[in-house]
Amino acid sequence: MKKYLFKIKFLFSLSMLFLLCGCSIQTNIYVQNLTNQTKPVTIKYKSKIEKWIRFNHEMKYIDRIEPVKFFKRKNEEKLLVLEHKVYDSMVVVNLPPKSTTRIVETSNYRWYSNIEYVEIDSHRYTIYEFKEKLAEAKRDWLFKIE
Repeated sequence: MKKYLFKIKFLFSLSMLFLLCGCSIQTNIYVQNLTNQTKPVTIKYKSKIEKWIRFNHEMKYIDRIEPVKFFKRKNEEKLLVLEHKVYDSMVVVNLPPKSTTRIVETSNYRWYSNIEYVEIDSHRYTIYEFKEKLAEAKRDWLFKIE
């Protein structure tokens, strides 16, 4: 009986281990432009992203100041697609005034190891400086341009 229980516990533990290995969490970066002017943003990645980002990435925004939770799936149809230019390892976008924009969409905090720097309104932040300026909103991050 003890051997049987041990086998069941072992199989259960093993199956839970495999189930949890595939878990990931969404960790996005949002920028709120609180000014009345359009602000340029440049994101420089550590490696080439040109082909990957053209097919797998859309920067979405809402033309008003909204909390980060507004970007969840139930409001997806209310979001607007923001035009951006993709270069070799860089993305350049102009943020509309009084808007909230999702500039980076990743999982498991991958943005921290993939981004070299972020330049907002001609001020360049290394990823370390940028992270210090971000406000955490659950698993997401928010930067405010004031």
